Amino acid sequence: MKRKLFSRIAMAVFVMAFLTVGAQVVLAEDLSCQELEGQTGWYARYFNYLISHPDMGLLSADQPDADHNDPLSGSWDTDWYDQTYYRFDRIDPSLNFGEDFFPFDTAKEEETNGHEYHFGVHWQAKVTVPSSGNYAYTLTSDDDAWVYVDGVLQVDNSGIHAPITATGTLVLSDAHIVEIFFAERQIVRSHFDFSIQGEIIIEPYRPDCELETGSITVCKVIIDGQGNIADGSENAGSFSVPGVEILSHPTIGTSTGVIPTSIFTTPLSFNANLIGSDQTNDAECIVYDGLEIGNYFYGEEQITGSNWLEPLYNDQHILPVSDLTDFLPYSGELFTPTTTDDQSRDTNVDGHITLSTQRPNRTLVILNQYELPVYAPYCGDNLVNQDWEQCDGTEGCTEQCQPEEEIECFT
Repeated sequence: MKRKLFSRIAMAVFVMAFLTVGAQVVLAEDLSCQELEGQTGWYARYFNYLISHPDMGLLSADQPDADHNDPLSGSWDTDWYDQTYYRFDRIDPSLNFGEDFFPFDTAKEEETNGHEYHFGVHWQAKVTVPSSGNYAYTLTSDDDAWVYVDGVLQVDNSGIHAPITATGTLVLSDAHIVEIFFAERQIVRSHFDFSIQGEIIIEPYRPDCELETGSITVCKVIIDGQGNIADGSENAGSFSVPGVEILSHPTIGTSTGVIPTSIFTTPLSFNANLIGSDQTNDAECIVYDGLEIGNYFYGEEQITGSNWLEPLYNDQHILPVSDLTDFLPYSGELFTPTTTDDQSRDTNVDGHITLSTQRPNRTLVILNQYELPVYAPYCGDNLVNQDWEQCDGTEGCTEQCQPEEEIECFT
């Protein structure tokens, strides 16, 4: 395949240079899906720009130029990752390149200060973690960088700038698609490092090589009357979250498939950590995988048992779950007879989950709270409800809830 300003001879030199300098780097032009199988690392697409590009080599007065939005947003207003600038793909075993990151130096199209500046990279990987939790990351970039998990922006380090380090945590459970975009737009230095701590598995991901399937995880979190995480053992309950089949709908399309009904009973069997950063399991989750990409729907939860408040939901369409304030009442406008209220719904709790190639794995979390009846047991309430009471309210029972003589007490 012919590439603009990048001859096959130059590519051959480029490949040989990388194979000689770093034997661990798997490099090829247009890697096949078979070549990605069984590999570890990040699938990378590299893009090259000339200094004449309007976003490259900007004067100080025009910097940091950080107002292009982000590459996966609908308002991204530039072309850095368009096919026009694409030059080659490869698998990068890690993303710790340091302060001397010049991947085009072995086959320069344009040289400045001894290096080939002005380039971009799009990395994609399937990241699998051993258990649900918060995983620390470190990102250092010069210049622009964005990090996404399942299509949701997590880190924004955009703009022309000296190396800036961003740290934080990513909420991960099972497998996620992590994407990173990077651009080097000046002629001073080029620096990029990114890592996630923990025993994680990183596999190159390219959407067109993946089967069009995903997963929906349904999770249950319970809190007591004081707002503490609980398994519900002190208040019996059974919960049923139905899948809903939509055969016709004028605004959102029809069901691709139907989520099985999810049933939970107290006490919960905790198997996932969703709330906070304590690395302690606090939720019971059921995973439905192998689902075809498309539309899925869930109905309002049905509860059997007493003392339970109305459930709260979050399918994390936009709002991620990180603490107990991230839950909302069910927003069922999609299921009303009229469509005039559809646009007013809250898409985080509207009963609709979309699996896409960019975001194939979704999690619905339902929060339940119970409030036990409040009473103050005392002698004289006609109930034997204290250890020392022998009777209360029966004939021959004293004011101290003791029998005047040996009689059978009834309450």
